[in-house]
Amino acid sequence: MAVQPYSFAIVDEKTTIVSHVFWSSYTQSESMISLIKDTMTQQSLSFNQLHGVGVVVGPGQYTGIRMGVTMAKSIAMGLSIPIIGITTFEALLQPYLAHTGIYLACIPARKNEYNIQLFAINKNELSPLTTHFSIQASQLALFLN
Repeated sequence: MAVQPYSFAIVDEKTTIVSHVFWSSYTQSESMISLIKDTMTQQSLSFNQLHGVGVVVGPGQYTGIRMGVTMAKSIAMGLSIPIIGITTFEALLQPYLAHTGIYLACIPARKNEYNIQLFAINKNELSPLTTHFSIQASQLALFLN
């Protein structure tokens, strides 16, 4: 819930069972848990079958991150299972782990500003090359050069 569109996935080992992406206009706090529950029911899964909860911890929308972390912690604590946090950038780069290269992860921040971080991907391993930082839109082109 760090950036629009919001999403969640149910994963078994390294295989995605189901992934759900949706847009919301400030109703995600009411709809997310229902969407998760309904999706699990459609997949014939129950919360008791979960072995862990992953959550995106930022950067991103402050309120969305707070809601996502609170929901993930509630599920993990209620089921006595571990919780694992990953950054927004790590989550965005997961589909590219099979590709070797250098990647720039970029998400909108404040007006005319972006949060960015450079990563290397090699042999399905994601390695940060920089810490994440904010940059003005006008400076982004210079940075990329």
